[in-house]
Amino acid sequence: MEEVQKDFAHVLASTEKIQKAYKLIRDMFIVTNKREYVREGKLIFAPSMLNYRHTGL
Repeated sequence: MEEVQKDFAHVLASTEKIQKAYKLIRDMFIVTNKREYVREGKLIFAPSMLNYRHTGL
């Protein structure tokens, strides 16, 4: 879970903590104490092409 917290540090608020994380091939679904995030990995070898979006809880 610490690895996921570091991976998402640039999009999380300072008070957000990850509670659950799910991975499906290249996509990730993250649930924090404040909101939910979906990271859609479009290309395996291009991490700069990742798309983050969140839905408020």
